[in-house]
Amino acid sequence: MNFASFEAWRAGKASDLAADDPLLNCPKCDGEGVIYDECLECGHEAEADCGTCDASGKVRFNDLPQKEWTKLFTHDAYFKELVDVSRDVSGFYGTDFFELMCDAVKVSDRASVHAYA
Repeated sequence: MNFASFEAWRAGKASDLAADDPLLNCPKCDGEGVIYDECLECGHEAEADCGTCDASGKVRFNDLPQKEWTKLFTHDAYFKELVDVSRDVSGFYGTDFFELMCDAVKVSDRASVHAYA
C-alpha cells in the first residue's frame, strides 16, 4: 500500500475542504468567539471579540486566510490519520497492521525531514 506524503496529504485535505466549504470552529478563538489575552507582567486577563469569525465561533473554510487553515493540517493529524488508515485497511483485508504501520512511518519520517529542512 502506498501512503501519501505529508505535503500530498495536506494538499488533498485543503482541496477537499475548499470544494465542500464546511463551517468549522474558528482556529483563532477555538470556536469560542472570544480571544483571551493575559498580561505577562500583572496576569490580568483581557478578552476581545474574535475578528476572524465575527465573534460567532464558526467560520467557513474558504473564508479563512491560508496561514490559519494550514494550522488545521499538522503532522500530528497526519500521523493519526496514517494510524487510522492502517488499522482500517489491516482489519478489512486481514493484513498485518504493524507491517502497514512500518510503511506509514517511513513515509511520515520522509515528510518530516522535508518539512523542517
